[in-house]
Amino acid sequence: MSSEPACAGTATGVSQFGNGTPYQYYQDQFSSLYGWQTRSASNYNALQLTLRHAMSSGLQFDFNYVYSKSIDASSNAERVNGFEAAGGVAFNNQAINAWSPDLSRAPSDFDTTQQLNFNFIWDLPAGKGRQFSIENRFLNSVFGGWGLSGLGRWTSGFPFSVTAGDGWSTNFELPGTSVVVGAKPKTGVFLDSNGNPNVFQNAQNIVCACHNPTGTGPVIFRDTYPGEAGERNEFRGPGYFSIDGGLSKTWNFTESRLIRFSWEVFNVTNSVRFDAANALDNEDLVDLTGFGKFQRTLTSPRVMQFSLRVAF
Repeated sequence: MSSEPACAGTATGVSQFGNGTPYQYYQDQFSSLYGWQTRSASNYNALQLTLRHAMSSGLQFDFNYVYSKSIDASSNAERVNGFEAAGGVAFNNQAINAWSPDLSRAPSDFDTTQQLNFNFIWDLPAGKGRQFSIENRFLNSVFGGWGLSGLGRWTSGFPFSVTAGDGWSTNFELPGTSVVVGAKPKTGVFLDSNGNPNVFQNAQNIVCACHNPTGTGPVIFRDTYPGEAGERNEFRGPGYFSIDGGLSKTWNFTESRLIRFSWEVFNVTNSVRFDAANALDNEDLVDLTGFGKFQRTLTSPRVMQFSLRVAF
C-alpha cells in the first residue's frame, strides 16, 4: 500500500494498519475479500410538472420542473469496483463495512433537489405567408423568414463528500468519508486568499482533528472510527446552468429551392459552474493545502457555429 499518510491516526487511536491496537477491526492476514449481492434498496420520489405548447402559429415549447429526492447506499453499478469508476475512484460506492452495508445510505451522487429545463422553436411572425405577411420581395428577404430556438437547464447543487484520508480504520481497501464535528462549513463558490475558486468559505480555517490532537482551536472534521463508513454526500456544491440558442434565416426562391443560414451558440451566457463532486484539488483530510479548490467545471466555455445550407 502507499506510505503512511500525513494524518497518522493518533487522534482517534486507530492505527493505519490495525496491527495489535485495541481498536483493531479486521484480520491483517488479507487485504480484502470481495463479495457481490443485490440487497440494498434505493428510493426516488419526485414532483414533476410539465407545461407544453404544441406547434401553433409558428411557436412550440416545453417547460419542465422537478422537485425530487434520491437516496441510495451506492450510485454505481454493482460490478464497478473501487478503481473503475469515472475519474478512477469509486471508494464511496461500495460497502465499507460488510456487517453494516447500509452505513453509506445517503442522498445519491446524482441527487438534485430541483431541476428546470425548457426548449422552444419560434418562427418569427414576419414574412411571406406568416402572420404579418411581407409581399415585397426585397423587404421579405431582409425581414422575413427568421426563426429562434433554444434550450436550457438549471439545477440546484450536486452532493459531494470529504474523504477522511486517515488510513483504513474499517476496510483495508476503502477509506471512509469524514465526519463533521464542528460547525458545518458553508459551501458554494468562494475565492481563497490566492484568488482561486473554492467550494468552502474560509477554507484556510478548516481543521482536521488529526491535525489538532491537543483539542485547541476549532475542529471541524474527524476521521472515521473502526466500523464506521463516515458521512456520505454531506455537502452540496454548485448546480448546473446553461442556455443554448439558435438564430436562423431562410430565403425561399421557389417551392423546392431555398437557402438556410443558421447561427448556433452553446452556453449563450458563458456561465461557469464548477464541479465539486469530481474535481476538487483536494477533498480529503490528508493534506489541507489547497483543500476544496476547484479544478474542473460542469460547463464548457461559450462556443458558436455557423452553417449555410442550400436545398434544391
